[in-house]
Amino acid sequence: MSKLDQLPDKKDLLNSITLAKNGYFMNVVDKNGKFIYSYLPRKNKIQKKYNILRHAGTIYSMLEIYEIMPDEELLKEAKKAILFLLSRIRPVEINGVNAHVVVERDINKLGGSGLAKYISVTGDKQYLPIMQSLAEWMRETQDETGNFTIHKQHYSSGEITDFISRFYPGEAILALVRLYHHDKDDRWLDVAEKATNYLIKIRDKGTTVNDITPDHWLLYAINDLYRHRRKKHFVSHAFLMCRNIFNRQIINNKKNPEWNGGYIPKKSPPKSTPAACYSEGLGAAFNLAHDFGYLRMSKQIKKTIANGVAFQLRSQVLPETTKEMENLLPYIGAFQKSITQTEIRIDYTQHNISGIIQFYKILVKSRSNIKVMFNKIFPSF
Repeated sequence: MSKLDQLPDKKDLLNSITLAKNGYFMNVVDKNGKFIYSYLPRKNKIQKKYNILRHAGTIYSMLEIYEIMPDEELLKEAKKAILFLLSRIRPVEINGVNAHVVVERDINKLGGSGLAKYISVTGDKQYLPIMQSLAEWMRETQDETGNFTIHKQHYSSGEITDFISRFYPGEAILALVRLYHHDKDDRWLDVAEKATNYLIKIRDKGTTVNDITPDHWLLYAINDLYRHRRKKHFVSHAFLMCRNIFNRQIINNKKNPEWNGGYIPKKSPPKSTPAACYSEGLGAAFNLAHDFGYLRMSKQIKKTIANGVAFQLRSQVLPETTKEMENLLPYIGAFQKSITQTEIRIDYTQHNISGIIQFYKILVKSRSNIKVMFNKIFPSF
């Protein structure tokens, strides 16, 4: 078996996560809590552009690492990044309700943040009131059908743009459900359920396995929401997206075996981040399938993620990479855009690490299940 045919095990995944923790994430946050957003190694150039939603997502991935590998230095870096995020939050009035939004370059967007994860891993609820106020804005943007009517808005004028994101609603739903985990306010579940129903029954009505757009945020959200609101169409929609992902994966490409595990387009080297997002979404769907008895689906999901993560790992900056490019030393553990495109951006590493952590948790869960079954069969051991 060639190295390209080998699937990663728990040790491989922990090595990858450790590299990102001890390398990239210890170097990517500046003194003000802002990330080095994008770096071009071949030009040795840091790009000035920024995206605050990706900033929030990167905090989330750092806290995911902290959850399985507690490290106070990592938490310190994440806290700096949280403070920068908080500095971009502004008050707003909508429909006579006082709320808050995250503002960047006079634009506020629909989306979530890493604050709920911070509460989960630390138990520190100091940011709960601001999370609730952000959720109030989301709730007030929802119309009678369940649609979130504002995806992007000019903060100073209140002008709503015609921009619509395919992925913002799923991220918002996830944020609402995870807020519910901390304050037990049923309003957030009501908004989340209504929004999910809109996406499934109106926006995506009539879509098939061939034309559905897989949405990793929505897969995360459905897994969380279904545990509180058991609607069969939630599961059906999640698995429809999974089947679309299965069909997209590149397998048995003998001409370019290093592409295997990645996803279409098939005529150019696949990128690491789409694969990572699919691993994230499939990881959430695995938990849904596994925990509620859809064993055949959980098996297919696990197999697809394993191939996807094997592909993702080929884009990680390793210590040996720095022998060719010494300027990559601070970026050890980060993820490149693809196996041929060397740009390093915060969301590339965010999604890849989150996808790898999802697979690591699946392997841990699978091993735990085997141990439970063994103890049931051989109780004397």
